[in-house]
Amino acid sequence: MATVSELYQYPVALDSDEFLNNTGIDLREELDGDDGERKVINFLNTIHSLIYDSLIYSTGSKTIKNLIIKGFAEDLQNDIKKALIIQGQYILDNGDISLWNGTVITANTTADVKESKIIYQKVIAPAAVDLLMNTAPPLIYMGE
Repeated sequence: MATVSELYQYPVALDSDEFLNNTGIDLREELDGDDGERKVINFLNTIHSLIYDSLIYSTGSKTIKNLIIKGFAEDLQNDIKKALIIQGQYILDNGDISLWNGTVITANTTADVKESKIIYQKVIAPAAVDLLMNTAPPLIYMGE
């Protein structure tokens, strides 16, 4: 069983066995590379970072969000794990473009820089955003 690095200290985490049990996907077999458990840990680190750092912690204080998650653990744990699973499946289906900076070179070789909203839509699973916007208490707010 591979787990997300303890360095991050996310309040709710998903391990490779939980991913397998919920999706039927064995990450050791699914992911490219021959570095065994390290590739699975890197994958788990990526999906946790995208859900926590790019979504949950992007709106409000990390400390406050962690207190909310710990205080409402029973209510939020399943939704956060579902969001992590959705994000993992999204990466497996679409490829990991989390390092894409939004620059597209057009046919006439000019750089077309996309808005951060477009980058966000390509990297984060829309279903994960919808799920986390509707938790009780809400973990993200995407208002104007």
